[in-house]
Amino acid sequence: MDEQAHDAEFARELLLEIARTRMPFGKYGPNHFPPNGLLMIDLPWEYFAWFKSNGGYPKGRLGELMAEVEAIKEVGGEEIFLPFRKSI
Repeated sequence: MDEQAHDAEFARELLLEIARTRMPFGKYGPNHFPPNGLLMIDLPWEYFAWFKSNGGYPKGRLGELMAEVEAIKEVGGEEIFLPFRKSI
């Protein structure tokens, strides 16, 4: 696999992981959106911006994924998630 194909596959896998991830806590978590919380791709950009300006994202993979979603939503790139909605 060449480098470009590898990068494309990495991006696809990352977007798929993001599309399947649900918020495990907070106002969009399971307590307010049972049973598993709201899909991360459905969270408003302002929610991510709040985390960014109030001490940062949670540690670990969840925080990494949140930062990716915030960056995509910040530039209006949410349509990139549309193909992944069919696979979740």
